[in-house]
Amino acid sequence: MTRGVFLIDMTWDLLVHTWDLAKGTNQNTTLDSGLVEVIYHAFVPQMDGLRQMEFQGIKPMGPEVSVPASASLQDRFIGMMGRQP
Repeated sequence: MTRGVFLIDMTWDLLVHTWDLAKGTNQNTTLDSGLVEVIYHAFVPQMDGLRQMEFQGIKPMGPEVSVPASASLQDRFIGMMGRQP
């Protein structure tokens, strides 16, 4: 794994779970738009494959949550990651 791939992997995980914690504690869920853009575009081409992966019987990616085409990039990212924006 290259350093770039490693950094993208760690960043998407932190970004999604930052949103999870903010949402779960009724705080502001607005994420850094630059990070959302980079991670969203890095993961869009991979998501079908990631949803098919399984590790010890556990699928790390759930199904995508549909959002309107007019949704913000953050909402499309969150929906892509299986969360309801």
